[in-house]
Amino acid sequence: MSGKAPAAGGTGGTRAGVPGAPGSSSVWRVPGMPWLLGSAALWFSGFALLVPVAPLWVIRGGSDALGAGLVTGAMMACTVLAQLSMRRVLASLGWRWTLILGSGLLGLPALGHLRTDGLWAVTALAALRGLGFGVVTVCGATAVAAFVGRIRAGLHTRRPPRARGTARLADRASGGR
Repeated sequence: MSGKAPAAGGTGGTRAGVPGAPGSSSVWRVPGMPWLLGSAALWFSGFALLVPVAPLWVIRGGSDALGAGLVTGAMMACTVLAQLSMRRVLASLGWRWTLILGSGLLGLPALGHLRTDGLWAVTALAALRGLGFGVVTVCGATAVAAFVGRIRAGLHTRRPPRARGTARLADRASGGR
């Protein structure tokens, strides 16, 4: 895996129908996609498992409902802050190291819950995990876009973006796919 964003699999047209090429029948055949989606399943599972547990953990440690809310709020605020800063982080670290950093920030702080149930420590752990989650969501989404390419994203049409979205909504509302 390089430090650059994953390369798109071409521009379609001449390679349509070739496994892994944009325009082929399955996104799963795009090189790297099964690994990315498997990683995303692990990221989201690991994140979702501790979202309800961390607030309960501080309550068990003697905090009240305000403390539990603080843990969740810190995690969500750090998620948004990480997502908003991704352009600069990706430019300075590159795609590979940013994804490694995000995965580490998402997973490693979870081990800290084994050592403490104190409000401030768990809030700090939740904040770190929120930063990691923000990083992996942005990296994962950009990787999907790069893997799938412009043809699958619908950018090959000559309609302006709003017209494409409106046409898709009208098509679906009328029973189209």
